[in-house]
Amino acid sequence: MVPELAEMQVAVFAATTFLGGIVVLSLLLWHRRSLARGLTGFSLVPALWPGSYAVGASLLILSFVGLAAKQYIFLIGGTAAAIAGYTLAGWSPAQTLRLGAISPLKVTVLPILSYLALLPLLVSSNILSIWLHALVGLDFEHQSILLDFSRLTDTREIAQFVVLAVVAAPLSEEIFFRAYLYPLAKSKCGARAAALAVSALFAAVHFHSPVFLPLFVLGMALILIYEATGSLWPSIALHATVNAVTLTVAKVYPELLQ
Repeated sequence: MVPELAEMQVAVFAATTFLGGIVVLSLLLWHRRSLARGLTGFSLVPALWPGSYAVGASLLILSFVGLAAKQYIFLIGGTAAAIAGYTLAGWSPAQTLRLGAISPLKVTVLPILSYLALLPLLVSSNILSIWLHALVGLDFEHQSILLDFSRLTDTREIAQFVVLAVVAAPLSEEIFFRAYLYPLAKSKCGARAAALAVSALFAAVHFHSPVFLPLFVLGMALILIYEATGSLWPSIALHATVNAVTLTVAKVYPELLQ
């Protein structure tokens, strides 16, 4: 079950993206009509760059599906938004997603080595997050979803949870954040700014301040491996590895979540 606060946060996020999508789509439809009539439309507004129509439509789809998915907002919504964005922007999903053939070592060994190299940073950022929360007088609480998983005893429920967290979530979130939002932002503000912005958004939409720093670090690592390999598969594999290890620790050592 999702706490009431989490449900409210998801609802606020969905409402915000819905309104944002409405505004973007309305402006762009008006822009198209203006061009059809021979008017200048938004030629003097550089902020509305090519592909904005895809972004607006994606936000709408994400908000609708997100409301239904609740705690799995990016599980289904992110994938749906990305697919809609590709279609509306006229991109080739096969090329943009970078899901072509790749060396098996890059999908197996590289993500594991990357995780081992990343682990000290994840632990350090988690410690820093604990310190910052204590500094400002906030309680440091683990994600409720991990607490729920640590208490599960039914094998079928555990299996479903693992499939969602280790297969579906990495796939959909990598498609949305690394293969869709990141290239979109990179085309306008450069790789460095895009990586920082997308990683911050990736961490923020989990709606849990204690894990913001570790997730930001993870987001940056996922973009780096995406850029370094030229494929989304290693990013998906690294993301799945992180989630799998996290679930394993939560299940084997539930006292760490207390």
